[in-house]
Order: sequence, then C-alpha cells, then structure tokens
Amino acid sequence: MNSLPCLIDSHTHLTAKEFDADRQQVLDRARALGVTCFVSVGAGYGIESASAAVKLAEQQTDVYASVGLHPNDAAAAFDDSLLPALATHSKVVAIGETGFDFYWKHATKEQQERWFRHQVELALSVRKPIIIHSREAGLECLALLKEYPVHEVGGVFHCFAEDLEFAKRLRDINFSISIPGTVTFKKADNVRTVAEGIPLDQLLIETDAPFLAPEPFRGKRNESSYMTHTAERIAAVRNISVAELAAATAENARKLFNLPQS
Repeated sequence: MNSLPCLIDSHTHLTAKEFDADRQQVLDRARALGVTCFVSVGAGYGIESASAAVKLAEQQTDVYASVGLHPNDAAAAFDDSLLPALATHSKVVAIGETGFDFYWKHATKEQQERWFRHQVELALSVRKPIIIHSREAGLECLALLKEYPVHEVGGVFHCFAEDLEFAKRLRDINFSISIPGTVTFKKADNVRTVAEGIPLDQLLIETDAPFLAPEPFRGKRNESSYMTHTAERIAAVRNISVAELAAATAENARKLFNLPQS
C-alpha cells in the first residue's frame, strides 16, 4: 500500500492494555503508512487513563492527549480535581470523551450527566474542544451541549452513528464528525451516507483503537495503521482521491485540536 500524506488518527486509545506488549511497534507501523499524528484519548479505562495518556504524549512528539471520564465509568466516585489539573498541559488538546451512553447502562443518566457537565464546563474554561461519546443518546447529548456556548471551543462526535440530518445540526454548534472503521462494514450504509454527505471540512477520521477494526481486520485488535483502509473507503464514497481526503481531514484535525503542522 502506498504511503499517505498527513493522516491523523483523531481518536485512539494508545494507553489501552491491548497495546502493552507492542505499543512502540504499533506507532511505528502507522507512521510508516503516513499517519503523522495521534490523539490518544485518556478516557474509557477509568479516570487514571487520563494521566496515562498525558504521560505517553510527553514521551512521543507526535502523540497528543485528551483527558476525560467516559460516561460508562461515571458511576464510580472520582476526585473532581484530577481533570482540571491535567487540562492545561501543553500536550492536552481536548477534553473527553464524555457524553451519554444509554446502550450499556453502566451508570445512570444522572451520574453520566454530572460528569458530562463537569467536562463541558472544563473545556470552556481551558478553551479546548470537546470529544463526545454518544450511544443511543444523540438528541440528549445535543440538548445538553446547546445549554452552553460550546461553539466557542468546538468539538467532535466520535464514532458517529447518527444520520445525515443530525450531522448537519452539529455544524450549527461548530462540531465535527469523526468516522471510524465501521464505514467499511458491509451493512454500514448509514455511516457511508454520512461520510459522503457531510461537508469535507466537517470530517475527521479515527480508529477508536483497539476497537472497531475495519475490514479486512474486523474482529481483531485495531491499530492506527489500519486507518488507511478507512480512508480508502471514505474517499471512494466521496469520489475523491485518498491523498485529497487525507490532506483535508488532517487539516480539519489540526484546526480543531490546534495541532502543529506536520
């Protein structure tokens, strides 16, 4: 496969235990295929994952971090001061992922909402974008976000699973759409419709690694090098070159997360 210019993995979990044995090799494989930057999301493995993401970002020049508490972890009692302490770090480029998850129900709506609001308010305080996790909760996430001036900092709905009309509503609050490897799945017509129909300047690409590996790796551990397959499928449905897609989505990620030029 030819190297691609300027791909940015806008959402990966590089500190996940699934990468403990070969994390450096995972990064190097992705770099060899043109992935020039990684946003490692410090949420989804308890609040301690925020600190781990920042530590990794300090060690790798092309890795940046977000810090947050995943809605599925919101039932536990955590120190509210940890995220604000990390949020101003120079390599922290976003807050989250946060939002609502009504599929798993690991935490009540009230527990999730408390941390959701905490992170939205933190993002506005430190002037950094918000990464949203929404599962069977798109309207509820949007309603809460619209209570705040979130357009001032922007953000992204990651692993986007809503429809094209919903995507258009997010543009009104300065939010991007991030498409993962699900766009390659045989039955993912809705994801492809969104990937084709949204404005190119609203589009990001992600892996959500170690989850959601694209075809032909579906069911295996995902990693950032596999996002080339995701990029190829999105480029095909948009009828543009992979190079054009990669350059545009990388520029979108740089603008959203205030990343340096590669």
